Amino acid sequence: MVHIAPDGTVTVVAGGPEAGLDRPEGVAVGGDGTVYVSDARHRVASITPGGRPRIVAGNGSAGAPVPGPALASPAGLAVDRAGNLYIADDGAILRVTPAGGLDVAGIAGAGLLAVPLGVCLVAAAAVARRRMERDGTRL
Repeated sequence: MVHIAPDGTVTVVAGGPEAGLDRPEGVAVGGDGTVYVSDARHRVASITPGGRPRIVAGNGSAGAPVPGPALASPAGLAVDRAGNLYIADDGAILRVTPAGGLDVAGIAGAGLLAVPLGVCLVAAAAVARRRMERDGTRL
């Protein structure tokens, strides 16, 4: 993965043997500048602003939950303001907390989604405003 600055400067963010990324599929950037990448090896890696990679979910084998539950096909990623990472995986949206805990995110529950490919986070207030505009009711 590379970062291309507005002036055209190209900087390698991750890749090669140290990162071990295999066909990156999803990318998200946290508020602290950490880049999260899902790949075809059933895992999600984080790369700090200093360039240090580490695996935050999965271990490279489907069905082998180290760390956390098995990742089948991690794809889209999103990070909220609290630093929680959301992963669109086969059959669920998973959440990795800043402390490293991994669980199924509330409303997406395991088995309810066939093959989610992306995650989009929206502030609750923005959702409420849009609902009010569509049906004309007030909260």
